[in-house]
Amino acid sequence: MYTTSKTKLFGIFGYPVGHVMSPRLQSLLAEKTNKDIAYVAFSASPEEFSAKFEAAKLLASGFNITVPHKLRVMDHLDIVDDSAKTIGAVNTVVKKDGKWYGYNTDGPGFLKSLNVNKTDVKGKNILMLGAGGAARAVAYTLASNGAKSITITARTQEKADDIGAIIKANTNTEYCGIFKPDLKYDIIINATPVGMHPNEDKNPFDSFDIVTENTVCCDLIYSPWETLFLKEAKIRGSKTINGFGMLCYQGILAFEHFTGEKFPNSFFEEIYELFLKEFRK
Repeated sequence: MYTTSKTKLFGIFGYPVGHVMSPRLQSLLAEKTNKDIAYVAFSASPEEFSAKFEAAKLLASGFNITVPHKLRVMDHLDIVDDSAKTIGAVNTVVKKDGKWYGYNTDGPGFLKSLNVNKTDVKGKNILMLGAGGAARAVAYTLASNGAKSITITARTQEKADDIGAIIKANTNTEYCGIFKPDLKYDIIINATPVGMHPNEDKNPFDSFDIVTENTVCCDLIYSPWETLFLKEAKIRGSKTINGFGMLCYQGILAFEHFTGEKFPNSFFEEIYELFLKEFRK
């Protein structure tokens, strides 16, 4: 990594960070936009995070934040974007005019993936499987963009209802806490880890009789490329979307915060193809 006195330092904080794709994506973005940027991964346990993050802030211009630090990082920021504050999670941090700002690009990244795949959420009934951090960000974004209703099923109904409370307090979208087999769901989203290693042979959904060629089925998982959930949906004629687009687009949106620039749709599409080649190496 060649640096100069003008090189800007960015990085990612998580624990662990050995598997993260952000360094490859952000380095690709810097290369394509001719930005003098160095990007590194910072591993910090929850106990180490505060000291390491404050030290890194002295040198860096911004960070991506991944598990398990998306909530605790908010205590180290000057200003948190309203949507990130509502969700209760920050995944992008940038220094502007001497102050540290926090954003969340997970939900917008997923929405971008839907849009690229010609899927509109406005007026749609959505079923979400899972109620973790990613589900919270995605559900809030979909509700904020005009979804008619969102049903959330989870092992712990209280966690689903927590997201429902956010939806009801901040949007006009109806929250349904109970799965309704007779409701026509337009979009079904797996936001659980079921389907990824070591549970590739598991399926988080068992009501495929409601899936038709008019249903869009999405999985936030991108490895394996096609989960059992998506395979079953495809058999029934459903359009299927995996989590790679969300991974890529949330990173590009974070890069927009890093650089203060906005990029056209053609740039998102170009980076997706280049990042996919990197991913498959």
